[in-house]
Amino acid sequence: MSSPPMSVESAAGLAAGVATTAAGSTAAASVVSTATMAAENVAVGSVVVTAMLTVQDVAKLLNCSTRSVYRLSDSGRMPRPVKLGALVRWPKAVVENWIGLGCPRAKNKEMSR
Repeated sequence: MSSPPMSVESAAGLAAGVATTAAGSTAAASVVSTATMAAENVAVGSVVVTAMLTVQDVAKLLNCSTRSVYRLSDSGRMPRPVKLGALVRWPKAVVENWIGLGCPRAKNKEMSR
């Protein structure tokens, strides 16, 4: 069962709590990244948390199915996702930039990594 999406304010509060208890550890950054996937970049102390998109979010942006998003990514026709343990997420800025460029094939390392 999935929980409802978090507001930006709730995510910022969670980020502050995680940052104080984990003091900048990698686990804290990934938890905060997942919680703030719909928000813009959030600065928590010295850690900047990048907004991340789920496959459902990317599919909505592209007006296609989630399976089509995976096919585009697997074939190198869009930026590759970032894997956070078992989670698959796309950095929001990378996807928006890719769409803004007209959705070119992701040939270079920057777009495909």
